[in-house]
Amino acid sequence: MRGRAMTAPSRCDNCLSNRVEQTQNDRVYGRAYGTWPEIYYCNDCGAYVGCHKKTLIPLGRMADGKTRALRVKAHAAFDPLWQSGSMSRTKAYLQLSRKLGIDIKDCHIAMLSDAQLQTVILIYQDNDGTDSTDVI
Repeated sequence: MRGRAMTAPSRCDNCLSNRVEQTQNDRVYGRAYGTWPEIYYCNDCGAYVGCHKKTLIPLGRMADGKTRALRVKAHAAFDPLWQSGSMSRTKAYLQLSRKLGIDIKDCHIAMLSDAQLQTVILIYQDNDGTDSTDVI
C-alpha cells in the first residue's frame, strides 16, 4: 500500500498560517530526537510534522497536540484489526477507506482530519481484532 507523495507544506494544516518552516525536531523536544530530525513547524500555532527518513517529504499532515492525541487513539482502535492477523494491513486500510469514503491512497492515520480520526475511533474503539460491521 503506497500513499500519495506529500509535498512540503506552505501553509499549516492546523491554523492555515503561511509561517511554516523546515527545521529540526529539537525545536519541539528540546533536543534532537531520532535518526532523522527534520520537521515542518508552524511558528503561529506550534503544529508540526516529521519527515520521511533522508528526505524532506512530510510523514502526513501537520498536527497540534489535539490531533496527535486523536492519532494515538485512532491507531489504538484500528491497528488491532490487522495486527491480530485477521486481515492484512492493506485490506484493513482498504476497508477503512471505504468506510470513510476516501481514496485508499489518502487513507493513512497521519493524513486524516480530526473529524475523520474521531470516526475511526468510533468505528473501531471496541475492536478485538475482528470487525463485524463489514466483510470484504
